[in-house]
Amino acid sequence: PHCYTKCAHKLREYLQERRLLIARYAEASFQFRLGRLDTQFPAFTFKPPLQRVPRLSSFRPVISIIPA
Repeated sequence: PHCYTKCAHKLREYLQERRLLIARYAEASFQFRLGRLDTQFPAFTFKPPLQRVPRLSSFRPVISIIPA
């Protein structure tokens, strides 16, 4: 983890804040890659690159069309 504490309450608090930051970043990143370039990102995070196309659905394996 990015912090060290012996206090269970403080650790849970930190992990909750971290999960919230990651969720906010994921949503902002998704909107940014869709072309909404004025999207606000959480503090102290970087915008993602725009080279790749956003994934709009979950991962699906490639189906082979080569006969066996």
